[in-house]
Amino acid sequence: MAARAPREDRAIVQEQPVAAIPGTVAKAKKPPICFHCKLSGHINDDCKADLDCVVCTKKNSHVVAKCPLMKLPRPDASFFGFGNNELGFFRIPEFDYKLETPDPAPTALIRVSGGKLLAEAVQTELARFITKEWVWEALPHSDDSFVVVFPSVDELQRMAYVDFTLKNHGVTLTISEWKDATDAEPSCQLDEVWVHVKGVPHAWRHYLGFWALGFVIGATLDVDMYTYRKMGVICVW
Repeated sequence: MAARAPREDRAIVQEQPVAAIPGTVAKAKKPPICFHCKLSGHINDDCKADLDCVVCTKKNSHVVAKCPLMKLPRPDASFFGFGNNELGFFRIPEFDYKLETPDPAPTALIRVSGGKLLAEAVQTELARFITKEWVWEALPHSDDSFVVVFPSVDELQRMAYVDFTLKNHGVTLTISEWKDATDAEPSCQLDEVWVHVKGVPHAWRHYLGFWALGFVIGATLDVDMYTYRKMGVICVW
């Protein structure tokens, strides 16, 4: 018996991919975007980004690459007041961005007298007569002293300048508040004054020129152009 010819509606037709059609361009698939860290390449469920920014110290906020501080102009320390001896100073402009500066950790200096004591023994004794709820870490500061971070300022002040005699070790511990010797205090406060400027070249007798000349003796805050236009007197603040 002769075989039947295949029906046209049963014919298998393979469609040609769009990219293979001449004159067409296939659109590239966009990578996924994570709404948790705002970065592309993964989704929220797969995100392992740390949002505690080490630059601005904000917690659970953004990754370092997205920190607003990274997009601001970088400030620098400029040298002013070089027009006369003993007037020179370095000036760093005030920052417009409000930084959340963390408070320094309360730190104590523990001195050991009457013998030697290992850091592990100091940690054990602090946990015994202060609190066991804190992870004590004694960092050697010299041959007879250690620097230790306390759980709170109140706890440090309560124990400051108190001697603890350890009979089992034959030594005495003296706790005092420790301050970093590298912290610098301002040597002086700059005065804000009006200064009359003379002998300015004619080509510099304008607002920008007066402003620049003010930096020879200090940091310019303002230029009195009204007085200059009315009376010809150059005043720089």
